[in-house]
Order: sequence, then C-alpha cells, then structure tokens
Amino acid sequence: MPLACPGISEPTSNCPTVIDCQASQDSFSFNGGVVDNLECGATVRFSLRLIDCNGDRASSSGNVEATADSGLVSYVSSAGVVDIYDYTLPSTAGPHSVVFTWGNSFDPFLCSKKIAFNCLDVTGHGFPTLGLPRIAPGADCYGLINTSAPTHADIRIVTNLNDSGTGSLRAQLGANRTIVFDVAGWITTASELFVGYASLTILGQTAPGMGVGLRCGTGAHNLLNAGNANEVRIEHMRLAPGDSGPDGNVDPFRIENSNANAAFKLLFKHCHLYWGRDQLGSIYYSSRDVVLDRCILGPTLDSMNSRGLIVGGGGAGTYCDRVAVTRSLITRCNQRLPVFQGDGNYTLSGSVVAANESEGTTLQCPSNIQQTNIFDVRYLNNLHGLSRGEIMIWLNGGTGFEIYLDNCSSDNGEVNRDLVHAINIPGFATYQQYDVSDPQGYYRSSQVGVPHNVPRISDPMTILPLVGPTPNRRDAQSLRMVNSINSGNQGSDVSVAAAGGYPGLGNGPSRMDITRADLTTAQWRLDCGMPDSDDARTLLDARGVPYIEHFFHKLCLDS
Repeated sequence: MPLACPGISEPTSNCPTVIDCQASQDSFSFNGGVVDNLECGATVRFSLRLIDCNGDRASSSGNVEATADSGLVSYVSSAGVVDIYDYTLPSTAGPHSVVFTWGNSFDPFLCSKKIAFNCLDVTGHGFPTLGLPRIAPGADCYGLINTSAPTHADIRIVTNLNDSGTGSLRAQLGANRTIVFDVAGWITTASELFVGYASLTILGQTAPGMGVGLRCGTGAHNLLNAGNANEVRIEHMRLAPGDSGPDGNVDPFRIENSNANAAFKLLFKHCHLYWGRDQLGSIYYSSRDVVLDRCILGPTLDSMNSRGLIVGGGGAGTYCDRVAVTRSLITRCNQRLPVFQGDGNYTLSGSVVAANESEGTTLQCPSNIQQTNIFDVRYLNNLHGLSRGEIMIWLNGGTGFEIYLDNCSSDNGEVNRDLVHAINIPGFATYQQYDVSDPQGYYRSSQVGVPHNVPRISDPMTILPLVGPTPNRRDAQSLRMVNSINSGNQGSDVSVAAAGGYPGLGNGPSRMDITRADLTTAQWRLDCGMPDSDDARTLLDARGVPYIEHFFHKLCLDS
C-alpha cells in the first residue's frame, strides 16, 4: 500500500497534445493528454478544441469526447469552440496519473482536422503550480522540468562553505550522485566549479536557514562550467559572480568552447542568476534540452556587459535545440532577454520580462529556419529606446522563422513601442498593439495573423510568488528584484556595493537527519507512516520513484 507521504512531485503533463485526423475519416479514438504526479482531490483544468485543416476553429459539425481517469467522467467539445473543463480526482490514495482518451464521430470531413488538448492548471495540489508552462510541437524539453536527473542512493552532504577540501561543495561534485547542504551561506569560489557530469542533482533547498549561494573570489572565472552535462538538475541556488575581480567572461554558468562540450538534459529550477560580468548564462555549441524554470534572471552589473541570457551561439552547425525559459522573471538587464540564435526550437513561456533596458527578447536566424514559441509573457516597464520592440526578430541570412506568439502583452509607457519589431524581413509588419481580446498569433516567415489556437493560461504575473530560490525564505536581493518591476527603475546595478551588497544567508537548524543514511526526519516518516527501519532511498512509490524524492520535495514546499 502506498505511503501517505507529504510533498509528492510537482505535476507534469505532455501538453499541449495535437492529434491529426485525416480527410474522409469519420470516426477515431486515441489516447492523448497525460497529467502525472497528482494527489487525491487535485483538480485538473484542461481545454479541448476541434481545428479544421486551415488551422482555424472547425466549422463542420461534430464533437470530441474526452474520458478521464478510467472512464469516471466524460467531456464534450463542440466543433468551432474552445471548451474548458475542470476534473477533480477522487479522494483515493495518490499519486495519480490521468490519461485523457478521445472518441469522435463527425459528418464526413471535407479536409483533415486536428484535436487540440491542453492542461491549463492544477489546483488543490501540495505544490501551487499556478499554470503549467505551455509548449508547441517539437519543444519536448519540458519533460525535464521534473525529471532531468534522479535522486540517487549516493547522497553527499556539504558541511562547510570552503572553496575546496573535505566537506566542501567542490569535493562532493561527481557523477551519479545527489548533493545536499547542511550549512547555509555564501561559498566564495577560487575557480569555476565543473558540474558537467552524468546524472548529478544539487538540491539547495536542503540548506538550513536562508539557503546557499555561490560567488566569485578575486579571479575572473565563471561560477559553473556545465559543459558535457548529461542529466544534471540544480535547484534553489543563488549564482552571483559579483565585481570583486577583473572584467572577463564571468557568468553564473556557461556552456561553450566546442561541440564536444555540449550539454544535454540540464535543468536550473528555482535559481537566482545575477551580477554576471558578461552574461547571466551562455548556452552554446549544440546543447539541447536545457530548461530554466521558476528562476530569477537579473540584475546584471552596469559597469560590465550587462547582458542577460544567450542561447544558441557558436556558429553554423553548432546551434542549440529545445532550450526553454519557463515561469521565470527576467529583470534589470540591458539586453538579451534572452537572445535565441540559430535554427533550433526555443521557448519563452509563462514569464515576466520587466524593468530592462536596450534590446528586448531577440530572435536571430543566420541559417535555416528557427522555431520560437513565446507564450504567456508579460513585458512591463522596459525602456528599449526608439525603433526597438519587446520582441526583436532579425533575419540575418537565414531562411525564415516559425514563431508561435500567444497571450503576450506590453505595458511600459514608451511612445511608438512595438510588441514585435522585425529587421531584414521584407513585408513583415511591426505591431504596436496586439489583439488582447483574442491574443493568438502564428508568424511564419513574413506571414502574420494565422491563428495557432493554443488556449492561454492565467496572467503571467501570478508566477512572482514562486520564482527564485527558497521563496518562503526569500533573501533581500531576490525580494528587491520581485518588488522593483513596478517601480520604473530600469536597468542594471552600478556595483554590488551600491545595490546593498550580498544578502545575508544566515544559518539555522538542520532540515535533515544527517545521522540517517536517507536523511529523512522522524516527523516526515511519522507523517508518511514509514517505519524507521525502511530506507527512503530504495523504497519506491507506485510510479517507481524512491520516497527520498518525496522528502526532498517536501523541503522544497517548505522553502
């Protein structure tokens, strides 16, 4: 019988799911959308839509029926309508997986049709999701948001803030292991930390007190070198190089040098990246499946390069693919919000881009075709200057773009500000306003205005209570970034000292029982009904996930 453990994993979904139905097909059935990791009593909000062959809402008669959770409930989507439903799971022991199964009958099709399903939100769950991030076909990196690296039986504990030596973070790094912290505060690095291992998990939410962060010493170096990373997950960390040394390529993290150093399946979740001396992150050289979720990016340092995140740089044949920034805040940078380069599939979704200067979100295509998905993004109080847009599209020698743009808005008070501004694309119009009554758009090369039909989620501003490390123990700099987006104070910090210095990360009582091999506390085991003799590292739930993952997620909920 499953244990009743608090803090099961955050819900995941494979949404949106779009199924093609061929012309002359008058009936069909299929299994499609899946929402996983649900607790009993959780409510799933989802949408169904029938789309005709022109990509618009279907005009012919017919309906779609969706059956959830072994036939317990049925839903119908009428032709030409976006229907939104709520389904509440029964009060039986979780975790649950809900698979939506469709059956259909139509009048004879005049052309092919599509059925679009999207999970919009999950409520009543232990973790407040505030809208699952949306994707488009091809952007399948979203599975990494919860599964980029497992929790391992080999758990290493960081016990001090030293740069190196016994008990340090540097000494614990390696492959096939999970790293936790029994100390709070700032680790000052003498050289970059290499995290490009196979299957490595770093869980900053395990730190006591106010949490843990990394900053540079007097040398010019990146904080983290993620080259060759393969299934690496980094959560609840502060990465802030600062201005204590000479200028140089000093980023919170960087992946570059050659294709041989590409990263695969790399996740930063609930991290704060700021005070870089070049950029806040560099993702280069054929890296793929890289996600930044629920992060804060910014501020940069005005005396340095003041740039945000660059994705895809490296030259023809080396561009990245399936890179995403989801449910995050990008603020107080001067450019690259982010910049997507090359012919990959990139996504900015469910995020707030606020109080920045100079260039906005920039799409550059020097070769082939780039597919970029920008969903549910709020641009607020940015100061770009004339002849620039919140989203800059630059065809710099490439073939063209496929740009999915939906539920995006700009509100910054500048005159003649375009939401979308195109360069070097003949016939590609610029837009000062987007139709907020039905803000769905699909840009393909120089064509505009063809609906893509992806249902939107709630206001992106709802992500703010949960961005960054340890939101319930939010430090002064993370709090300053969240609070400053409405102040009109655009741009970078002049210096670390002028910005108030590094925030204090005070220590506190341990959040784990380090006398136990699985680190679980007596109270958590009592809440779960798990005997003291069981080991949470090897005891599996109904989905095959070790219960230690539930324990660490409970620490995330309490962060």
